[in-house]
Amino acid sequence: MYWGYKMDQLTVLGKYGPYAKEGSGTSAYLLLMGGKKMLLDCGTGALRALGESILELDCLILSHLHPDHVCDVLLLEQSLRMLDPDHKLDVYLPKTDGPVYDLIGSLDAFSIIPLTGETEFVRGDVSFKMIPLSHPLLSYGVRICHKDKVFAYTGDTTVDDGLLPLLQGADLALMDAAFTEKTLPSPAAHLSALQAAKYAEKAGAKALLLTHVHPRGDEAAMASEAKREFCGPVSVVIEGAVYDF
Repeated sequence: MYWGYKMDQLTVLGKYGPYAKEGSGTSAYLLLMGGKKMLLDCGTGALRALGESILELDCLILSHLHPDHVCDVLLLEQSLRMLDPDHKLDVYLPKTDGPVYDLIGSLDAFSIIPLTGETEFVRGDVSFKMIPLSHPLLSYGVRICHKDKVFAYTGDTTVDDGLLPLLQGADLALMDAAFTEKTLPSPAAHLSALQAAKYAEKAGAKALLLTHVHPRGDEAAMASEAKREFCGPVSVVIEGAVYDF
């Protein structure tokens, strides 16, 4: 259901963090852009949504290696290996010291491309810029461009100057907004909806989607808070929804 498209689009496979609501998933997004099919993060439920269509993926980009963003990676690799033993999927991920990175790097169906510092690369005529952001574990935002279209995804982050170049003029900005101002802890590892909206507005983004929703979060309050600061279309993502841009 996710593969036929006429324009650039984002499908939300999972939106919750740090754990999922019953029957839902954590961070996982399918981006179709410039003829490329990219999986951004691979939280729980990603494989349930994609099924055997995983063979059509061009690459997997992991913003960081916290469990709610990578917990379906093992199932993805096993499924690829069983469907086509010769298939290799390019996986971009932060280079970190620890068992999660080592485990992912050892899997046969993956071709690992480690990220260190700000990184740019091109796949076909789609360009990528990976920008390190502020989170307890090394985490990247990704800016993806094709012709005159720009998509930006923050991964997990708190306030960071790198958000402005990441989001600059984005046609669609997918942003971490785990809290409202009322529930924002101090110190925080994530943005509030208000903070996300301020960055998106300052950067001139055209449309804003809020994600990494806490399972006990108030989504109506998140959207209301963001609309106070962001002048363009804004909403909390819906699992299974497809957003054209």
